[in-house]
Amino acid sequence: MNSATVTGPATGPVAENRPPASPRVGMLPPFDLLERGPEAAAAFLAQAADDVAEFLAPYADAGCVEFNLVPQSPDPDQAIAGLAAVKKLLAQA
Repeated sequence: MNSATVTGPATGPVAENRPPASPRVGMLPPFDLLERGPEAAAAFLAQAADDVAEFLAPYADAGCVEFNLVPQSPDPDQAIAGLAAVKKLLAQA
């Protein structure tokens, strides 16, 4: 058995070159978001698109041309719009 200290997947020489993750990326929406109505859901998703694009921009700048995004929304049209917003923001960066 190796006696080296395990530092976890987010440390070490490979991770040192990665940009820090935004604390909002991967966050779940507020529990009562659907109860607040479609306007609140659209506002949350719009902000999420900004956060996702900000997180992915360094990878796009480094040459990554494909991202596997899985949108989460009760409305398929909003999910598609969120992906389109991320794509547009990345194209502008």
